[in-house]
Amino acid sequence: MSKELTNALVDARKAYRLIYLYQKNVLSTVEKFAQEFAGTFYWWTPTEFSPPPQRGTDIMKRWAWDLLPLYSIAILYMSEGGQSTEHSPGEWLLSFQLITDSAFEADGEEPNPTTFTPVEESETSMIVSL
Repeated sequence: MSKELTNALVDARKAYRLIYLYQKNVLSTVEKFAQEFAGTFYWWTPTEFSPPPQRGTDIMKRWAWDLLPLYSIAILYMSEGGQSTEHSPGEWLLSFQLITDSAFEADGEEPNPTTFTPVEESETSMIVSL
Protein backbone atom coordinates (compact mmCIF):
# COMPACT_ATOMS: atom_id res chain seq x y z
CA MET A 1 0.00 0.00 0.00
CA SER A 2 1.36 3.43 -0.90
CA LYS A 3 2.24 5.93 1.81
CA GLU A 4 -0.31 8.34 0.31
CA LEU A 5 -3.15 5.78 0.58
CA THR A 6 -2.07 4.79 4.09
CA ASN A 7 -2.17 8.46 5.17
CA ALA A 8 -5.58 8.96 3.55
CA LEU A 9 -7.01 5.96 5.40
CA VAL A 10 -5.56 7.18 8.70
CA ASP A 11 -7.20 10.57 8.05
CA ALA A 12 -10.53 8.85 7.30
CA ARG A 13 -10.41 6.92 10.58
CA LYS A 14 -9.60 10.12 12.47
CA ALA A 15 -12.47 11.92 10.74
CA TYR A 16 -15.01 9.20 11.59
CA ARG A 17 -13.92 9.22 15.22
CA LEU A 18 -14.31 13.01 15.35
CA ILE A 19 -17.73 12.79 13.67
CA TYR A 20 -18.82 10.19 16.22
CA LEU A 21 -17.71 12.41 19.12
CA TYR A 22 -19.39 15.46 17.59
CA GLN A 23 -22.68 13.61 17.00
CA LYS A 24 -22.58 12.02 20.46
CA ASN A 25 -22.13 15.50 21.95
CA VAL A 26 -25.00 16.94 19.89
CA LEU A 27 -27.35 14.13 20.93
CA SER A 28 -26.33 14.45 24.57
CA THR A 29 -26.91 18.22 24.49
CA VAL A 30 -30.36 17.83 22.93
CA GLU A 31 -31.30 15.09 25.39
CA LYS A 32 -30.22 17.15 28.43
CA PHE A 33 -32.12 20.19 27.19
CA ALA A 34 -35.26 18.15 26.44
CA GLN A 35 -35.15 16.61 29.92
CA GLU A 36 -35.30 20.10 31.44
CA PHE A 37 -38.68 20.48 29.74
CA ALA A 38 -39.81 16.93 30.57
CA GLY A 39 -40.38 16.40 26.86
CA THR A 40 -41.09 13.18 25.03
CA PHE A 41 -39.25 12.45 21.79
CA TYR A 42 -41.57 12.99 18.83
CA TRP A 43 -39.75 13.11 15.50
CA TRP A 44 -36.46 13.79 13.69
CA THR A 45 -35.36 14.29 10.09
CA PRO A 46 -32.41 15.57 8.08
CA THR A 47 -33.24 19.10 6.88
CA GLU A 48 -31.10 19.53 3.76
CA PHE A 49 -31.26 16.09 2.14
CA SER A 50 -32.99 12.72 2.38
CA PRO A 51 -32.94 10.44 5.42
CA PRO A 52 -30.63 7.40 5.32
CA PRO A 53 -31.91 4.93 2.75
CA GLN A 54 -33.31 1.52 3.61
CA ARG A 55 -30.92 -1.40 3.19
CA GLY A 56 -32.52 -2.48 -0.10
CA THR A 57 -31.93 0.96 -1.67
CA ASP A 58 -29.11 1.29 -4.18
CA ILE A 59 -26.98 3.85 -2.36
CA MET A 60 -25.01 4.53 -5.54
CA LYS A 61 -28.08 6.43 -6.77
CA ARG A 62 -28.29 8.62 -3.67
CA TRP A 63 -26.30 11.60 -2.46
CA ALA A 64 -23.40 10.75 -0.17
CA TRP A 65 -24.95 13.37 2.15
CA ASP A 66 -27.87 10.96 2.73
CA LEU A 67 -25.39 8.80 4.65
CA LEU A 68 -24.51 11.70 6.99
CA PRO A 69 -27.94 12.18 8.61
CA LEU A 70 -26.84 14.25 11.63
CA TYR A 71 -25.05 16.82 9.48
CA SER A 72 -28.14 19.02 9.37
CA ILE A 73 -31.18 17.87 11.35
CA ALA A 74 -34.38 18.84 13.07
CA ILE A 75 -35.44 17.07 16.26
CA LEU A 76 -38.83 17.59 17.90
CA TYR A 77 -39.99 16.81 21.43
CA MET A 78 -43.55 17.24 22.61
CA SER A 79 -44.95 17.88 26.06
CA GLU A 80 -45.39 14.81 28.23
CA GLY A 81 -48.76 13.22 27.62
CA GLY A 82 -49.10 15.07 24.32
CA GLN A 83 -50.62 13.33 21.33
CA SER A 84 -48.80 13.31 18.02
CA THR A 85 -52.00 13.39 15.98
CA GLU A 86 -54.13 15.85 17.94
CA HIS A 87 -52.73 18.75 19.96
CA SER A 88 -54.60 20.22 22.91
CA PRO A 89 -54.28 23.65 24.53
CA GLY A 90 -51.26 23.80 26.82
CA GLU A 91 -49.27 21.24 24.86
CA TRP A 92 -46.01 22.33 23.25
CA LEU A 93 -43.34 21.25 20.79
CA LEU A 94 -39.64 21.76 21.48
CA SER A 95 -37.65 22.05 18.27
CA PHE A 96 -33.91 21.70 17.74
CA GLN A 97 -32.40 22.54 14.37
CA LEU A 98 -28.71 21.73 13.92
CA ILE A 99 -26.77 23.47 11.17
CA THR A 100 -23.30 21.94 11.22
CA ASP A 101 -21.83 24.06 8.44
CA SER A 102 -23.34 27.33 7.23
CA ALA A 103 -21.45 26.90 3.95
CA PHE A 104 -23.72 23.99 2.92
CA GLU A 105 -26.16 25.13 0.26
CA ALA A 106 -28.39 22.68 -1.57
CA ASP A 107 -29.69 23.96 -4.90
CA GLY A 108 -30.94 20.73 -6.43
CA GLU A 109 -27.45 19.46 -7.15
CA GLU A 110 -25.40 17.49 -4.65
CA PRO A 111 -23.21 20.05 -2.85
CA ASN A 112 -19.47 19.51 -3.19
CA PRO A 113 -17.66 20.35 0.07
CA THR A 114 -14.42 21.04 -1.79
CA THR A 115 -16.10 24.19 -3.14
CA PHE A 116 -17.43 25.45 0.21
CA THR A 117 -16.01 28.55 1.82
CA PRO A 118 -13.17 27.75 4.25
CA VAL A 119 -14.32 26.11 7.49
CA GLU A 120 -12.86 29.01 9.45
CA GLU A 121 -15.34 31.33 7.70
CA SER A 122 -18.45 29.20 8.24
CA GLU A 123 -20.42 28.57 11.42
CA THR A 124 -22.16 25.81 13.34
CA SER A 125 -25.40 26.60 15.12
CA MET A 126 -28.26 24.99 16.96
CA ILE A 127 -31.56 26.81 16.92
CA VAL A 128 -33.90 25.92 19.77
CA SER A 129 -37.57 26.90 19.61
CA LEU A 130 -40.54 26.20 21.85
